[in-house]
Amino acid sequence: MRPRRLRIKNFGCFRGEHEVDFTGLASDLFAITGPTGSGKSTVLDALTWALYGQTPRLGKHLNEHIFSPGESELSVVVEFEAGGSEYRATRALRRRRSGIAPSAKRSAAAGRASPRRRSSRGWPRAGAGSRSPSPTASASTSGR
Repeated sequence: MRPRRLRIKNFGCFRGEHEVDFTGLASDLFAITGPTGSGKSTVLDALTWALYGQTPRLGKHLNEHIFSPGESELSVVVEFEAGGSEYRATRALRRRRSGIAPSAKRSAAAGRASPRRRSSRGWPRAGAGSRSPSPTASASTSGR
């Protein structure tokens, strides 16, 4: 599995819409770098949550702390390559007065995100952001 793009909206410390573009990386090995508190772990949490619905750091049951302060909706879209095909996984949460309502592209197994394969005509419809977060995936990822 090779990540291609990660789009984050109001997830943790990333308020607003942000994108990490991994396509310019020439190597199979890269580092996510940045100062303490810049969101490096949050980038990994977002990628893991989009794919699996949980993260080792945050667990299965996300709470209000995963939302950027003052925001009521968050989403993560990860585009990746595996086995010669490209896929997209999307997850979103909405804060309601009564709690948090999950939303994900679902497969027949309830509660699981279903990555969508890219066809020759492009991606199925999905929302996304456009700016890059502070942490970078090597020097080839653009900054803010």
